[in-house]
Amino acid sequence: MLSRFVKIIPAIDILNSNCVRLTKGDYDSVKIYSHDPVKVAKNFQEQGIKYLHIVDLDGARDGKPVNHGAIAAIIKAANLKVQIGGGIRRLEDAENLFKIGVSKIIIGSMLIRDPNFFKKLINKYGKDKIIAGIDAKNNMAAISGWVKTTKNTYESLIQKAIDLGAQEFIVTDIDKDGMLKGPNLEMYKNIKAKFPKIKIIASGGVSCQNDINKLKKIKVAGVIVGKAIYEGKIKLL
Repeated sequence: MLSRFVKIIPAIDILNSNCVRLTKGDYDSVKIYSHDPVKVAKNFQEQGIKYLHIVDLDGARDGKPVNHGAIAAIIKAANLKVQIGGGIRRLEDAENLFKIGVSKIIIGSMLIRDPNFFKKLINKYGKDKIIAGIDAKNNMAAISGWVKTTKNTYESLIQKAIDLGAQEFIVTDIDKDGMLKGPNLEMYKNIKAKFPKIKIIASGGVSCQNDINKLKKIKVAGVIVGKAIYEGKIKLL
């Protein structure tokens, strides 16, 4: 197993019903790894994985959930704790995902577009069910499937989410994502120093076991791994 001391969360990004990876969040850089996301999820389960990170890329771009059927099929077929983000804009969107067995939902864009929506989700479902998605590009927060950069720094967005009740965060350096050149360790160190009480799940750039070891030393709560698994650079067993 990759690690006994940090939660390893493989990623399945769904675009047009396919399991894909992007480079730096660029939709024009899409690479298809499987036409069957359910098969990919079952394979993760067979290798001892307990958690799964799903992104509805169509939903993130279009502003509404798109791949509900594929997500439901994954949850039904594989006994995994699934966290999902992408296009969740309404309370009904969250409700529908929890009904099919999603463990946690990730809210990113709406932290900026409608902070009250995030607060309502926290109040309705509890802090342990809602993850704040913080996507950083040149220290600024990005939204809408990473295609728009805002005037908010990622640190200010973390503080806003804390004020709204968030306790768990997925923090991604977009410029590292899909590059297989290592995560932004300094960013995670700075976040841990400034916000010591929050749970951080690191995402973006992980390329090898050594990267995971370095993140473990920073004491992140979890690590999302995508392309490194699909490219065979990290073995789950």
